[in-house]
Order: sequence, then structure tokens, then C-alpha cells
Amino acid sequence: RAAGRGTARHRRADGPRGPTDRGGPGALGQLEDEEGARSWWAVLPGGQGDAVDDATIVSPESPVARALRGAEAGDVVRLRRGGVLREHEVLQVG
Repeated sequence: RAAGRGTARHRRADGPRGPTDRGGPGALGQLEDEEGARSWWAVLPGGQGDAVDDATIVSPESPVARALRGAEAGDVVRLRRGGVLREHEVLQVG
């Protein structure tokens, strides 16, 4: 779970990113929230939050895509969802 992991690196979803291939268009990432719920996210141009199979499709400009950009498994990202800032551990991204 994201909370309580002392070795995880924290990243802000709205912060600047360096150049990277991880988490860009075409990426698929899995996140786990503070309660242990897991979710899959696919970053695709034109993505508007539609669900396909087990993944939610988001645009490269979305907060989730910005959080995944440059992230690695084990990183903790902060996302504002429903007006609440929550931590999510990145389980997979590529």
C-alpha cells in the first residue's frame, strides 16, 4: 500500500517532469491507492476516461498521465480525485 512505505519516492502529479519514455502516450500503468484498491490506466491521445476491459483510458495531458510520466514501479504519486489528494503506489508502468 502507498501509505507507510518508507522507501518509496514521492512525486507530485502536477509537478515538472524530465524527459522520459515511461508513462508517455501508449503507456499502461497500474496504481494502488491507500486502501489497497488497484486500477489500470492507459495513456492514449483522445482518452477521456472511458473504460476498456480493466483499464481507464486517459489523455497524455490528464493528471494521471502526468503522474505516470517518468514514474517507476515503487514510486508513490499524489493524485487529486474527488477533491481529495491521495497517494497511489505505482505497481507497473511501461
